[in-house]
Amino acid sequence: MMSSGSRTVTAAVEAYLGVGTNLGDRAANMRAALDGIAEIATVDAVSDIYESAPFGYPDQPDFWNLAVRVRTELQARDLMHALQKIETRVGRTPTFRMGPRIVDIDILLYGDESIDEPGLCVPHPGLLERAFVVVPLLDLDANLSDPMSGARLANQTFSSAVKRIGNADEVLGARA
Repeated sequence: MMSSGSRTVTAAVEAYLGVGTNLGDRAANMRAALDGIAEIATVDAVSDIYESAPFGYPDQPDFWNLAVRVRTELQARDLMHALQKIETRVGRTPTFRMGPRIVDIDILLYGDESIDEPGLCVPHPGLLERAFVVVPLLDLDANLSDPMSGARLANQTFSSAVKRIGNADEVLGARA
């Protein structure tokens, strides 16, 4: 970080975000989430879209998931708050843990940082056990590792499967 007069300038950090949806028009939800992300960060790449059975609470529709690589000057907590505002704008309302949702946007990785604070854990808890997170991340970088354990994501095996829906631009149409 550099100080410039009375303001602080932060160098851009590469972060990876996960976007999921299982209610309503999933394509429209993802498109709106990606448009919102592009307003707060520089989007470098978007993975393919994958469909998977719900995790943790099975009595709900299947999810669509994708990963996004961004560059941001926001601190991790500020990024989290900005993503929560996007979720609300897209139509997310409070529900129960692991329940169905219009959209869910998570910080999966934030640079090579490990953050464990109240309300903010990065890398995302359970990252290594969730195919619907790891498979889209590998679309973006086949050499990614978990900063906490050093485990390569490409070496993970999963008991659940994900089904490729297609290229995000083709499935979602043009983004703003």
